[in-house]
Amino acid sequence: MAELSIGLDLQYLFNLVNQRTLYIADQVDPSLNEMMIGKIPITNDEYDAFIVLARRGSVEVFKALSRLSFDLTQPFSFLRDAEGKDVAIQYNFKTKDEQQAAIMEPILADHMQRAIVAFIVKEWLRTKQINTSYYQTDAEEYDYCMKELRSLKGYSNRAKTSYNYF
Repeated sequence: MAELSIGLDLQYLFNLVNQRTLYIADQVDPSLNEMMIGKIPITNDEYDAFIVLARRGSVEVFKALSRLSFDLTQPFSFLRDAEGKDVAIQYNFKTKDEQQAAIMEPILADHMQRAIVAFIVKEWLRTKQINTSYYQTDAEEYDYCMKELRSLKGYSNRAKTSYNYF
């Protein structure tokens, strides 16, 4: 058995979410753009809301992959700096061997990051009561990534097949 650790930097995720929401704001009708530019993008002023959504999104991702983490004492955590501020999300998984871990790592990291970013964007815009057509792409991206992550859980030969979350 081999352990696989994936860390996702929260500031990097925030930058991706900020960039994506700025792009969405640019899609708004130019006559509404001035009014919407302050409403749509997530900014540093809303970093606390970003953290709340990042925590929710990262738990959803973990739920999809938790079967790869049985027998680990700390499969999922938020890493904090000296001031107690969340700085990264840490996931730990078990794989059959080192080769499988090497194959899975870039796939997992990419899909986890994409799912979390899409989750935050769609939830952010939903809470801002923005028309769903503006974040339909993100909702589809989230669904796609989560489907792919759920299909990866069978990679572990120690994965339990009848685990119920509730």
